[in-house]
Amino acid sequence: IGDSVALEGPDWRAKQGHVAEVMARNVAFNIDAISKGSEERKGYMSHINILCVMDSGDGAAFVYRNDKGGKMIPMPVVGHWLKKAWGWYCRNSKLEKIPRIPGL
Repeated sequence: IGDSVALEGPDWRAKQGHVAEVMARNVAFNIDAISKGSEERKGYMSHINILCVMDSGDGAAFVYRNDKGGKMIPMPVVGHWLKKAWGWYCRNSKLEKIPRIPGL
């Protein structure tokens, strides 16, 4: 799971945290399914994409790539603060100090 695995997928694939989280969740699901004799399995291929905000200290860029193409959108000044806000949200929601936004 995570950096220790060989990811299948397109040449541009990247090992990002969200893929490791999906892998961990799906491994637990698959082990449970096997122990119950179920044939149902979950994988990670539908989650292969690149999605990040790259902070440059005084700005940032939103980067997205999937099998249909990619985008990079410069976000001067506001991007830096969005990245800091996202970091605060991630840390505090995972520590259960604030509610997690559904779907994130």
